[in-house]
Amino acid sequence: MKKTVSVFVVLFVSAMFLFGSGTANAFSYNSYYSSYTSSWGNYSVPSYSYSGYQTPTSKRLSLRQLGLLQLAAHDFFNVDRDTEIDHENGKLDLSTLLDHGEEFIALGGEPRNRENIILFSVAKDYGEDYQKYRSWGLSHDHAYSIILKEYHAELGDVYLELFGEYLPSPKTGEATMTENLAFRTIHDLLPGEITLGGETFMTLDHSLVGRSLSWSELRSQETDELDGEFNDIFRDIQILIPPSTILHIDLLERDSSFASQFGTDFTFEHFMSELEDGKYDSHDDVMHHIENLFAKGLNLE
Repeated sequence: MKKTVSVFVVLFVSAMFLFGSGTANAFSYNSYYSSYTSSWGNYSVPSYSYSGYQTPTSKRLSLRQLGLLQLAAHDFFNVDRDTEIDHENGKLDLSTLLDHGEEFIALGGEPRNRENIILFSVAKDYGEDYQKYRSWGLSHDHAYSIILKEYHAELGDVYLELFGEYLPSPKTGEATMTENLAFRTIHDLLPGEITLGGETFMTLDHSLVGRSLSWSELRSQETDELDGEFNDIFRDIQILIPPSTILHIDLLERDSSFASQFGTDFTFEHFMSELEDGKYDSHDDVMHHIENLFAKGLNLE
């Protein structure tokens, strides 16, 4: 059972949660590149083949790993619940970081990425790395190919640790709303509290917007356990809309209603029930859809 935190959180913005490292035991991977052309130009896209042994899934991740999954979620999807339009492309191409203005890259890219300290810390790291390579005189294509390789390699680590499998082979197809719903189950891992500079804060404390966790803080702190339940604090999130409007948000209800709004193949409750044993199993419906999502997301051709 998750720890109950009796505290209200007041936020100016909390779009990510409305949906919007500790690593696995050592393994080796080899990368090769395929050509891909987009509005950003021509660049090399890494794919991976793994060798080694599979490790058991872990009930907890580091905050770095959780932030990476949240970044991937924003890379996959940006669904407007009012218009039902998805403004993302379902690809793991770092568009959430790079497609929102050069001046915002070092600030984590799109505004959603700045509203959650865990996600922002990871997005900011990748943005600063990109800007660093550019300052060394590398072209956009070259700098982009480097951070994309780092991104996919790090995703390979966390995918293995959380899901107990290697990244799937890329395949064609459009991401679906059922896959979106399945990936929302990572909300199960959200911790109610984090530590920054020796002080403890609620994860959604509005004073943390725009602040970032250090390298060691991201890797030494852990998520909640994976158990098929949300931390109680996310069942009543208070969002302040200036000047004085307060909205009460139940994240579980938001995820559950996503299923009925978009007519997904399964309910959110079904996916969450499959996690009550503390792990994603290969035969679970939720895992099938997450695997398909990543396979499509890795196909950048």
